[in-house]
Amino acid sequence: MRCWRCRPTYNWRSASPKRRLRRSLPGWGLSKGWGGGPLEAELHRLKGQALLAGAGTVSEAESAIQRSIEVARRQNALSWELRAATSLAQLWHQNGRTDKAEKLLSSVFNRFSEGFETADLMTARALIDNFRNSLSGDRGPLRRTRRLPQ
Repeated sequence: MRCWRCRPTYNWRSASPKRRLRRSLPGWGLSKGWGGGPLEAELHRLKGQALLAGAGTVSEAESAIQRSIEVARRQNALSWELRAATSLAQLWHQNGRTDKAEKLLSSVFNRFSEGFETADLMTARALIDNFRNSLSGDRGPLRRTRRLPQ
């Protein structure tokens, strides 16, 4: 008999979109029981990602991710807001709304004053550069700077 601690961890990325939604349901119950809780914004973002992956429509996914941003702002959770803004910006860019994507992600990114070496901020910075290059038609190398110009 195997110990419960020896079970393999759940691989979120390899699961089907519908299974992702099913696996997140216990988190929703806990989140509501806590009156929102610290993970509520991330749960909305993950729901949006699962909907995008095929468990729902693009508009449902966009609504879930926008809800994530709203919750993160209400909780003053800037890191969760950045993650949600990154997801929404990628969705908008894929749907031809690159200008709107760049503005959203830049507005969140510019509120950070430290932690620029973290994966989330480095990803956001690379996306912003990519969006700006797309908008200007320039396909040159990405610039590496700490802060975006205001």
